[in-house]
Amino acid sequence: MSHQQTSGKLAGADVARRELYQVVKEVVDHFDPIGLLSLGCPDDEYTPEIKRITQKLCTTKELSLEIVQAILYETFV
Repeated sequence: MSHQQTSGKLAGADVARRELYQVVKEVVDHFDPIGLLSLGCPDDEYTPEIKRITQKLCTTKELSLEIVQAILYETFV
């Protein structure tokens, strides 16, 4: 595999991770699991948790509803 092909795959993975981050952010912000946004906290209040969730989703080999629920539960409880 050439350097250009490898770079393209890495760039594609970066784009996919950023898109996943945005989806996770939208879901977390919508549900506001700790109620921080409804209290008027900044919209980046959940950034560490969103990064952690995104990382776990990206590194989990097989995803299922139960695994996603476990990741969310582990993050917020």
